[in-house]
Amino acid sequence: MIISHKYKFIFIKTKKTAGTSIEVYLSQFCGEDDIVTPIFPIEEKHRPQNYLGRFNFLKELFMTRGRGIRKTLSSFFKNQKFYNHIPAIAVKARIDKETWDTYYKFCVERDPWSKSISHYNMLKYRKTKKINNFDDYLKNKSCFNYPQYMNNSYSDVIVDKIIDYKNLNKELGVVFAKIGIPYNGNLTVQTKHKYKGTSGKEKFNLTKQQIKKIRIKYSKEIKLLGFDYE
Repeated sequence: MIISHKYKFIFIKTKKTAGTSIEVYLSQFCGEDDIVTPIFPIEEKHRPQNYLGRFNFLKELFMTRGRGIRKTLSSFFKNQKFYNHIPAIAVKARIDKETWDTYYKFCVERDPWSKSISHYNMLKYRKTKKINNFDDYLKNKSCFNYPQYMNNSYSDVIVDKIIDYKNLNKELGVVFAKIGIPYNGNLTVQTKHKYKGTSGKEKFNLTKQQIKKIRIKYSKEIKLLGFDYE
């Protein structure tokens, strides 16, 4: 996640959507007062800064109606005001209203089928969870992502722009031009490429049941952004 006071934007980092590559690229233009959260694994060109500090956890619990209370309290006691993949609603609660209302807020989203495959490949590579196959992945509730760009009830989008991962470079060009970031049509930064494995759907054939499970789990995103299994 990045909050740039220099360019007046907030980048909400979603999962498995080139978020780390985008963050590394953007961090190279950030000013001394901008907020850049740490990433894992560490990337040489990435410079985390200004992400520690206290925040009003009562305000956040009120805004989120207690959703994610454990993470909120954990961040508070760790003095971790901002962190990697922090949802937009938490960012909104932890900064002043004027900054939230006036800065340009954007993120990237991806069709849930290729996103799930990419996430599965990463977990298999890192071996952080006991997952033998893709069916195991679908049974593990903690493996699924959530719409980090929506409010606490997941009913309304609270960012200004959701970039379609399928048209990433083109739409990044439009967004970067709007916020004043130089861009030649290529991020020139590639991270986590070693996780790709068989992430292409032409090589990773999902069953009808797997397609359906993902469709049900990500129904809000599919309805909102019009995704379909191609």
